[in-house]
Amino acid sequence: MEKATARTARETVARRDEKTSRAEELQIQVEERRRRAERMREEYQRELAEQGELVTAEFTILTPLSLPFSRRAEEEYEALVRRE
Repeated sequence: MEKATARTARETVARRDEKTSRAEELQIQVEERRRRAERMREEYQRELAEQGELVTAEFTILTPLSLPFSRRAEEEYEALVRRE
C-alpha cells in the first residue's frame, strides 16, 4: 500500500513538474515572439525614416462603422475650409 502511495505521489510530482516545464517553455516562446515583433517594428521604423516617412505612424483598422464617420468628418472639414 505504501509503495503504491509513494508511486502515485512520484507520478503526481512528475506530472506537475512536466506542466511547470511546459508553462515555462511557453512563456519563453511568448517572450521570444514579443522581442522578434519589437525588432521587426524597429526595423520597419528605420526603413520609414530612411525613406523620409513619418516614424510615429500608427496603424488603424477601419471598420464598416468607422468609414461613414470618417467620410462625414472629411466633408465637414472641406466645407469649413471652403467657407473661409
